[in-house]
Amino acid sequence: MDCIFRKELAYGLVPFETLYFEGNKCHYVDEHFKRHKRAARILSIDFKLTYEDYNYEIEKYLNIRNKGKGVLKIAILDNKLNFEIRDANYKGQQYLNGLRLCLTRTKRDEANILNYIKTFNYGTNYMEDIRAKSKGYDTALFLNTKSQIAETCYANIFFRNKNTIYTPSITSGILNGIIRKKVIEFSQKTGYEVKCCVITSDEMPYFEECFITNSVAGVFPVKSIENITYYSREFCEKIKTEKYLIRDWNKI
Repeated sequence: MDCIFRKELAYGLVPFETLYFEGNKCHYVDEHFKRHKRAARILSIDFKLTYEDYNYEIEKYLNIRNKGKGVLKIAILDNKLNFEIRDANYKGQQYLNGLRLCLTRTKRDEANILNYIKTFNYGTNYMEDIRAKSKGYDTALFLNTKSQIAETCYANIFFRNKNTIYTPSITSGILNGIIRKKVIEFSQKTGYEVKCCVITSDEMPYFEECFITNSVAGVFPVKSIENITYYSREFCEKIKTEKYLIRDWNKI
């Protein structure tokens, strides 16, 4: 019973990663490992596993569970990997409709180091997501203390206008998502201009397309933010067949 009062658990300072897997193989394990190790270092956790050990433990666990595809959460505690598997909760109809977002009541503190790493300190994200769903939305979008767009409860956000892709800069108080980086690379490779910059809430009505990214969803279209509607799916349609971004819900 005393274990629940340990500071790592009591203060939510357990670093974790969320990976998508199929065929009992996780996507981008090397990049998740680097981000996981960085979070441990920031939290002064003595994490000694090598990448080879990390990958071996993941593959061993997935082979034992033999689920095929789904979501794997990995948490570091006592220099050990702790695993949890669940189904992905995105649906094909939801992809067709696009996500409906509202703005959070809470402001994201861009000076808080915990906003730049993944830890169990996700209470605010969880409560805002529950609040959004209770109002009939799919999830919520955080603004930071300067009224700049940050990210959703569990994903990075992008906008497109003509041939330019916009996404909030890291200093807006966001996690540097792995799929975020893949989208930036794809955009540059396929002729889009990419701007990682400050985006204010006043600018939201002037974009043609909006979408969110995370390791589970891949790239997922956004239909609306509050009363602002985005009608274009141009970029989402182009990128959805990229390797490691194909999901059951976007095969439509």
